[in-house]
Amino acid sequence: MQLAAQRYVADMVERRFFDHVDPGGLAPEDRILMAGYPAHNAWTGENLAYGTGPEGSPAEIVDHWMHSQGHKENILRATFTEIGIGVAFDVPKAEPAGTDAGATYATSFGGPPTR
Repeated sequence: MQLAAQRYVADMVERRFFDHVDPGGLAPEDRILMAGYPAHNAWTGENLAYGTGPEGSPAEIVDHWMHSQGHKENILRATFTEIGIGVAFDVPKAEPAGTDAGATYATSFGGPPTR
């Protein structure tokens, strides 16, 4: 999980995109499996965020996720028993000159195979 999340934030920052599906068409479950997650029929999920200045702090990102229904559901979903967290100290999109430094975050979630 950790490897999938860290690779993805680095990729988003390097290639300057922000989306759950990368420019090559890979979705979260594809990236999680490519990083070595063991089950093709496992529960998987992902949360993404980035911010600059104080809005890019870990506390602000988690607060944002907890006030967003879909992100909060991922965090609290009982079927997710594993999490990997990735952080890149840059943002995936060009920011206006003078903008404070930022960070990009990804959480990769996984759980036991579905039956």
